[in-house]
Amino acid sequence: MISVRFLFVVSCMLMLFACQEQQIGTPVTEKTPLVGKWESGSRTFEVFEDGKLVLTDILTKESTTGSYQFINNVVFRVKLGALGVHDYKAYIHEDELFLTSLDGESFIGYTKCSPDVSVDNH
Repeated sequence: MISVRFLFVVSCMLMLFACQEQQIGTPVTEKTPLVGKWESGSRTFEVFEDGKLVLTDILTKESTTGSYQFINNVVFRVKLGALGVHDYKAYIHEDELFLTSLDGESFIGYTKCSPDVSVDNH
């Protein structure tokens, strides 16, 4: 009887985690929706079509360049020089990007930056 209760509790927990993942947005499985500039607090995260990215601290103006790729269309792998390699699941909801670590312990949210608009008065 204990094993049945245990399985019930485990299955309920798995369903709860699955529902939480779906609520944060649509899973990103290709680079197109990620391309652009994203902001979170005091940093920006710029993703380029060619697989490169730049992480910039807005306050210090220090930038770290790196690269990214998708592993098995599920994992978003980020390589940032001295900061190392980090694997995430990426989700987008409207103009927000959410990166969660594979172990679920780390969560980062970014908002899409508006493109710079230049006005030509000539």
